[in-house]
Amino acid sequence: MYSFFYYVKLYKKYFFAGSAFKLVEALAELSIPFIMTGIVARGETDYALRMGAVMLSIVVSGSVLATLGQYYSAKAAAAVSRKMRADLYEKINSFEYYELDKFGAASLVNRLTADINAVQNAVLIFVRIAIRAPFLIAGGIFFSMLIDWRIALIIVACIPFLGASFYFITKNLVPRYTDIQKTLDLVTRKTKEDLEGVRVVRAFNKQRRENAEFGGITESYSDKAVLAGKLSAGLGPLNSFIVNCGVVAIVWAVAMAVKSQSFPDVAKISAFISYMLQIVTALNMITHLTLSFVKAVASNKRIGEVFDSESIKNFKTIFTGGGTLSLGGLERTAGQSFKSLSETRGGEAPSLPDGDILLEFRSVSFSYDGKRRALKDVSFALKKGETLGIIGGTAAGKTTLINLIPRFYTAERGSVYFMGRNISDIPAEEL
Repeated sequence: MYSFFYYVKLYKKYFFAGSAFKLVEALAELSIPFIMTGIVARGETDYALRMGAVMLSIVVSGSVLATLGQYYSAKAAAAVSRKMRADLYEKINSFEYYELDKFGAASLVNRLTADINAVQNAVLIFVRIAIRAPFLIAGGIFFSMLIDWRIALIIVACIPFLGASFYFITKNLVPRYTDIQKTLDLVTRKTKEDLEGVRVVRAFNKQRRENAEFGGITESYSDKAVLAGKLSAGLGPLNSFIVNCGVVAIVWAVAMAVKSQSFPDVAKISAFISYMLQIVTALNMITHLTLSFVKAVASNKRIGEVFDSESIKNFKTIFTGGGTLSLGGLERTAGQSFKSLSETRGGEAPSLPDGDILLEFRSVSFSYDGKRRALKDVSFALKKGETLGIIGGTAAGKTTLINLIPRFYTAERGSVYFMGRNISDIPAEEL
């Protein structure tokens, strides 16, 4: 069972290092307004110079910590994506025909590239923001309560509204980004088909039709991306509106407190405003993190579908000392090549008289995803010595039809008969 946390555990030292540096950086950032409050309150030049030197050292240290945090967050993101991409590629190489056709080459390429890149970006932002931003918010609220707990409750009152906005946007964006990635699969598949079949397209003068089809797919992708972009763009303004309402309420409450002389230390007002600005900045960070997280959740789900897919090994046989595998009219012993039954036993291979039906499809239907059918009600019968030509455009189902004969796939409806026997009743080795 696929788990993203497996990769997090592999490189947890990078996660811990990056988060720790970002946490200390946030602590340094929170200490600045508190020191400034003391400077303004005391009003002494010597004290101000000493504290100014302390603040300068904190700023320099914060810059160094920020650089180290960025470095380890980048290391964590690159390590996770590298390992995940290698494992996913190995998993794809273990697939049989069914799994490869189930996902499609274009979709697998996008999952290896675009989807893993989305996860990598989310990891990068997560290490940088996930610890630091909540700590800034909690620290800002804590120090604000030290100044005046009644006014700080205004900040606390904004949190449920912010949580509701995050939930609403996330719930609606995840399925939209999943749909966008599926449409990107179509763009990649169409590009691959046109490039591989460029000679055929030009030979039959079908450039306009191919351009029109590609334009339709890209337009659909653009429309879906724009719609998701509009929805995600609403998160920032919505959060800003909620936060600014809180700022207005705080300014009004402080003004009333000063007017009634219940807030005598005016020097603390600047610190209060500084903490509020830090909280607003942290909320903007979380907004950015949320949008990246939404994209990563959709991409991670698609990656998990590949990892969780069970490979079908109907035709893989391991030969061990002296083992023999019989394939109808062929026989093979470990280390030997195939020989016909007539060569190994002196007999004749199974045969049909001329005029008898050798291969027959009876109302066969098949679908890769259970929704869109690749084949629908296909019926034909071929007698020994007859030839059937199968003609159709790309993705018409030609290869699918052929792969039903050796039972690489199983028909959803109908049956395939070979030499009068339903192939589902024939053992895979014999077939």
